[in-house]
Amino acid sequence: MSDLSLKKAALNTLLPAIGRDADLSLWKAAFAATSYTPSDLAHVMRGEWNTSSDHLAFPLLIADNRNRNLSDVEAVAHTYSSLYNAWVTTLPTLSLAQIESFSPHIETSHLSGEGRKYVEVLVDTGEWFKGYVRAAAISSQQQAALDLLMLEQDGVTLGAADAARVTHDPISGLPFVFDPVKRELLAPPDSAKLGVDPLVFPW
Repeated sequence: MSDLSLKKAALNTLLPAIGRDADLSLWKAAFAATSYTPSDLAHVMRGEWNTSSDHLAFPLLIADNRNRNLSDVEAVAHTYSSLYNAWVTTLPTLSLAQIESFSPHIETSHLSGEGRKYVEVLVDTGEWFKGYVRAAAISSQQQAALDLLMLEQDGVTLGAADAARVTHDPISGLPFVFDPVKRELLAPPDSAKLGVDPLVFPW
């Protein structure tokens, strides 16, 4: 969210202030510094495991074990860890389109009712995965906009067909939709449904 907010501010405020003479190759490189791939998400999830297990999950489980509030603490800890392991090992093998609905099956029937609730609370990442895929689409949309503006700097009179020449949507593999009259770039349907808003060019 921070990355997308910074890039949006650059497109909406900084680039319009600099104007058409901006060195867009530098801006494109800066925007590309953060990538959104399935392997990147696996790295994020490994970091989430390191943080949440140390500061949330295991302290809670230790406290409940000490207070005897949970009868199957060790089994819950193993199940929780298995879920993260499934994410970290499987995510790099998926496409971004598959990640949106990715939900590995981990057996929880052996857990107590309270144990299952713990696991559900600790590993509820469905919206997170969808948000990550949306961020990947928005990041590519921003790259495509900069690509088109760079073509324009080189003397090209931009038309709708030029969107096929630049960065494509990573979800569908299709080009973004360029409206040369409104000077905005829209996501193809598969990404638009994720809530990817039209990107209005800075000039």
